Amino acid sequence: MILDNLGIEGNYEGIGHCAIGYAAGPANEPAPRKDNYVYYIR
Repeated sequence: MILDNLGIEGNYEGIGHCAIGYAAGPANEPAPRKDNYVYYIR
C-alpha cells in the first residue's frame, strides 16, 4: 500500500489528488463565464 511505503502507520486513508509540473504546451484560454449561473450547496 502507498501509505505503508511512505512510512505512514495507523488507520489513515489517502484522499485527494496532486498534480505537479507544467503543461508541455501553452495553456488554453479559459472558457467564458456563464451569466446568471449559480450553484447553491446546502
